[in-house]
Amino acid sequence: MQQLMAMQYAQHIDQVKSWDNYSDNTIFLQCYLRGSLQRVEYLQLKESVRVIQQNLRIMKRTREQRFQFLCLFDDCKTLQATIRTYFAVQKIKSHWYDQSTRTLQATIHSYLLHKKYSALKKHSLCLQACVRTRQCQLESLRTLRVCIKSNRTLPHDKHVDSTCCKQSYLTKRMKELRDEILSMWTKTWTAFNYRAKFWLVFNSPTYLNLSIHCEEFDRLKTLSEEMTKSPDKHKEQVARFEAERKELYRILKENTPPSVLLSFYSTLHIDIRSKHKKDQLLQLLFSSDMDPVVSATITLGISGSSPAHILDVTSQIELRRAERIRTNLMLTVQSSLQSLRALHRIATIQELTNKRHLQYIDHLRDELGLAQEVEKDLELEHAQLYHHHTDARDSIDHDHDVSFEHSSLSSRPVALPFPPPSPLPPLSSHDGLPVASSSSSSLAHKTPQQGDMLSLPSFAPHLPLSSDVDQYIVTQLRLQKRRKKYLSSRFATKKSLDNVFGGWYAAFTYTRIPSIQTNTGNTKAAPLGNKHENKEHNALKNEQADEKGDEKTHEPPNEKPTEQPTGQSNEQLNGQPTEQSNGQPNGQSNKQPNEQSNGQANENVQVNNPTNETDKEKENGNEAEKAKENEKEKENKSDGQIQQENATQGDQTVIAKTD
Repeated sequence: MQQLMAMQYAQHIDQVKSWDNYSDNTIFLQCYLRGSLQRVEYLQLKESVRVIQQNLRIMKRTREQRFQFLCLFDDCKTLQATIRTYFAVQKIKSHWYDQSTRTLQATIHSYLLHKKYSALKKHSLCLQACVRTRQCQLESLRTLRVCIKSNRTLPHDKHVDSTCCKQSYLTKRMKELRDEILSMWTKTWTAFNYRAKFWLVFNSPTYLNLSIHCEEFDRLKTLSEEMTKSPDKHKEQVARFEAERKELYRILKENTPPSVLLSFYSTLHIDIRSKHKKDQLLQLLFSSDMDPVVSATITLGISGSSPAHILDVTSQIELRRAERIRTNLMLTVQSSLQSLRALHRIATIQELTNKRHLQYIDHLRDELGLAQEVEKDLELEHAQLYHHHTDARDSIDHDHDVSFEHSSLSSRPVALPFPPPSPLPPLSSHDGLPVASSSSSSLAHKTPQQGDMLSLPSFAPHLPLSSDVDQYIVTQLRLQKRRKKYLSSRFATKKSLDNVFGGWYAAFTYTRIPSIQTNTGNTKAAPLGNKHENKEHNALKNEQADEKGDEKTHEPPNEKPTEQPTGQSNEQLNGQPTEQSNGQPNGQSNKQPNEQSNGQANENVQVNNPTNETDKEKENGNEAEKAKENEKEKENKSDGQIQQENATQGDQTVIAKTD
């Protein structure tokens, strides 16, 4: 059909004459093709429906037959399973019986085999251990021998290699220098005898010969420069060389045997029948074509007939060699002496440093022992004071409450009751202790006010007895003695002294008797009315003076002394209060500067007794400002000045206290 269509299409194409005929034929052909395609699709669809219907009928018939087959198969399978189950049960029973029998037999047999195997394994391990130990020993011995051999040969090989390297370097360097020296000898017209002796004597490649060759090269270089600059020097050198050559020619002509001359000619390959053989021989000596060793040998052979000349050259060469050896030895000895001096200096410095360190360690050990002793004494005294205070706690009268002000950084404020105040007579010296100024009469009439607190430690809320005061004084004296002993140490300074004794004084503030507080001019005393009170008052005055002395040691030396009124009116001495106006005391006032001269502390207690609280607050404010100014001045000073001033003032304070 396609061929028919193609033929028709070809005929139509032939008949087409124009574009319209062509388009009409194309449309006809398309319609024909589309109709053919639709007919083919319809036939295919019809065939597919027929096949599907046939397959459906076959599937229904197959499903019914399969159902019948499955029913028959299930029945057969049930029957077979029953029969197989019966046979399986019988088989399992027989299997269990056989397995139990075999297990029992295997257990008995395995026990016997395990016993034999254990013994065999034990013996095998012992044998293997012995064999392996022997093998390891042999291997270790072999390795050790190899290591020893290698360690023996390795240093030798290194030494041989280093020696070969050194020798090769020396040989190479010597060859270079000798070649340059040969050319320089020719330029500087050096004598043949000197060349020959130098060449044969310094022929071995050693460091000494290398240094001599270097010196010879430098000498020839300097000589060449001098000859270039000075014609006279050049003429002199040439004349000397020509004179030696003439002398050698004369020796060859007159003193040399013919046999020796023939040997010289044959060695230098000079024709015997030629003329001027002697001149040719002298021309060939130390030339670039000849071996220098042969030239040196011939030169020495020629000069052998004149022993004086050869002896002169030989002595010159030997002296040069000896001079070089002497110079090297002298430099070696000098460098050794310098190194020994340096080592001795370093050892001496190290020895001195070690000695200082040992002294400082001994000082620290003594300081630690002293600190431990003082701490033990303080602990013992604290315990004794605590027991005394607890015993005296119930014996003090609690009827009248009198409060005093006492500022202490290391204690807490506690309100203490005291008996009513009474006039206090002037104090006298007691037990060799210093006496404070008579300022307690004005303080004796100070009425107690509510809110006044006294700083005391927690274990001493009441005033101690006279025995406690004696013990406290003994403790203070002991501490001063230890402080003086500490100051006598070599390394002790005032700064280190303050660091060490700061903790001890802080500990003493807990046991300090709180009746007097010195603040650069203000002194407050407690009114005491019995016999023991006078003794306590004296002790407290001593403590106040010690504290004031400590404050003076910390003041800068250039500080101006403060002037405060110390005089008191007749009314105050009689126990009657005086009237004050504008914060100024009524009565005679004597100004006394607070100074230290010649290392002794002026421990006069200055007392100022204002009558109202406003004046008291003003004075406290002024004192606080002065203390701040003193601290600022101390900070502005350098550490070295403070250390020097503190050390000087500390020594003066200790001397004043001991006096």
